[in-house]
Amino acid sequence: GHTRVRDALTDGDLDSAVELFQSRLEDLAKRQLSFIDVQEAATAYDQLDSPIKRVFYTSSDAILGAGEDGMEVFPRPNPRVNEQLEKVHGIVYGMGSLYTSIVPSLTLVGVGTRIASRDCPKVMLLNGAHDRETSGMSAADIVVSVTEHLNLSHCPQEQMRFSHSASEYCTAVLYPRGTDIEVDEAELHKLGIEHVVAVQSNNARNGRGVEYDVEALIQTLLGVMRDQAGCDTLQAADVNPIC
Repeated sequence: GHTRVRDALTDGDLDSAVELFQSRLEDLAKRQLSFIDVQEAATAYDQLDSPIKRVFYTSSDAILGAGEDGMEVFPRPNPRVNEQLEKVHGIVYGMGSLYTSIVPSLTLVGVGTRIASRDCPKVMLLNGAHDRETSGMSAADIVVSVTEHLNLSHCPQEQMRFSHSASEYCTAVLYPRGTDIEVDEAELHKLGIEHVVAVQSNNARNGRGVEYDVEALIQTLLGVMRDQAGCDTLQAADVNPIC
């Protein structure tokens, strides 16, 4: 029999699909529902058929077929984002799905230039395991993708592209010790990122890979921030998780 909803649907076995999904929902009803639970129930982290190259916004009219096909739009961030980017002592690219969580926040008009202009620590936190969006990507690959999206490198309007280096966007990479993401320090150094730090970890509660030890992450992150900012009094409240 089938063990995944996706496989059952692919084979046209609707009865099994309904039974599997109902069983999963009954289990989830006993605890808080998360995005990861739903994704795992439906896809079991199957690798994408082809890798993602670019994330961009398109008009709702184009999606609904009421406007020009593929009409790309360039939204601006909430003004508070710009205000915070001008004031904070450090910027953190948080954990999460690269292309459906982090990158969409970075491709907004003006975000890249503001981050590049700031002379402050900019730290990327790697996940403890691959998801279906990043399968096969190394730490350097992830940094390059973030850089390209901040630079709007693939934007069809050439005047909107930028050429800031990876080190202008990211000054340090932290990763949980034991992550299954390849941490290719030599390649990160070539990108100008000298601070590559392993953080104490624990086995992930969902059974996939590892996750940061929370206290160790806080202390390591603050240590890197203080070192790069040259500020011994920097506190957690001074750090802005950009996404």
